[in-house]
Amino acid sequence: MIAEIYEALVEAGASEEKAKAAAGAVPVGESLATKADIQAAKDDIQELWSEIRVLKFAVFTLYPFVIAITYRIFS
Repeated sequence: MIAEIYEALVEAGASEEKAKAAAGAVPVGESLATKADIQAAKDDIQELWSEIRVLKFAVFTLYPFVIAITYRIFS
């Protein structure tokens, strides 16, 4: 809870319960993401997406060959 907000709300006329609830609902600055955090997350997602694209290419390129070889072995 941010004490300054709580005190300001009580001074403005809010009840103590409502002031505590409102002050507790305000996010503390340390828990918020920074621009650097968001950029790092975007970079991680982009890297993951690139890896997924490579895997999809490998799977869909090799899949017909695996089916063809399996067919030739068991037919």
